[in-house]
Amino acid sequence: PDSVTTIGPRAFFFCSELKTADLGDAVTVVGDETFAGCRELKTVTLPDTLAAIGEQAFHYCQSLTEIAIPAKTTRIESGAFSGCESLTEIAIPEGVLSLKGDTFRNCFKLAKVTLPTSVKTVSEGAFSGCEELKNVYYGGSAREKSKIDVAKENGELSSAQWHYAVEEEAQTVVKKDTEEEFVMPPWMKTALYIGVLVVAIVVFILMFRNTSED
Repeated sequence: PDSVTTIGPRAFFFCSELKTADLGDAVTVVGDETFAGCRELKTVTLPDTLAAIGEQAFHYCQSLTEIAIPAKTTRIESGAFSGCESLTEIAIPEGVLSLKGDTFRNCFKLAKVTLPTSVKTVSEGAFSGCEELKNVYYGGSAREKSKIDVAKENGELSSAQWHYAVEEEAQTVVKKDTEEEFVMPPWMKTALYIGVLVVAIVVFILMFRNTSED
């Protein structure tokens, strides 16, 4: 019912026949191991009010292929989706600051991950075993991504192709040419011409005088 705001720890722990779950419109917290071991769970509807997903909340939900994490969710605890072998893609909402250890460990078919700029830390083994992870869509730039603290056992995340929502402008340094082309004004050309002519006349006169004296 919509009056429920918290799904307690292990509420549906290893309910092996559970296939769908609709958490209503008021739930804010999914507790630790709430759906852990629900191997047949294929569809989960999370409410817009959800703020936190507990440790191993969906651990070993082998049949879960997709799940939409609401925009108001800011906490995803350790191992929340570990062992979800059929999960193919996941989008982390803006506001989540860190992905705890083992969050998506052994999600073998996870191929696409969307990360917001709010994520600053990816803890140890968060994406370990995600063999099919090929594309990561990041809400910021390559420079912002480089500031994310990624712990060990996350090689699959690091080796994936990253796509950036913000393309950085290439920093091109343009060197200004400070040397201006010198253009000789007409009067200077005339003066130079006259000077050359005078020198030529003087040289001619001197040569003529020397010839006459000989």
